[in-house]
Amino acid sequence: MAAFDLDRLVLEFLTGRLNTPYVWGAHGIYYDCSGLVVETLKMRGWVANSFDANSHTLFNLTMSGGTLKPKAHCFAFYGTKQRITHIAYCISDSHVIEAAGGGSNTTSLEAAVKDGAMVRVRPIYYRKDLIAIHLPDKSHFV
Repeated sequence: MAAFDLDRLVLEFLTGRLNTPYVWGAHGIYYDCSGLVVETLKMRGWVANSFDANSHTLFNLTMSGGTLKPKAHCFAFYGTKQRITHIAYCISDSHVIEAAGGGSNTTSLEAAVKDGAMVRVRPIYYRKDLIAIHLPDKSHFV
């Protein structure tokens, strides 16, 4: 029997969500940026199923996990240190999976389709406002 590989399962979960519509405040069938990342924390058993957090809260919770070089399973934070506006999940040292393309007005499937908002892969540095890469661990959420 093969060893249980949670990192692989997390990546399979994320890639299985590619092209899923982005809907602000959603987590479950549709996702926003933080909702998608929070699902990976739930998969690891690091947070309760009822846990919810925005990108700025996740930035603050994982600050001690700061790292200079991106690698798989890190969180990429965008915005400013005063206001984190976006979070993405690193799938390698060069790319992220993110729920993006929408915003606070993208609150329905129809709006997501109109905006082209979805879960997608992008280079980590595609946005000019990348401010931090954090490697989370269970200790950040106890």
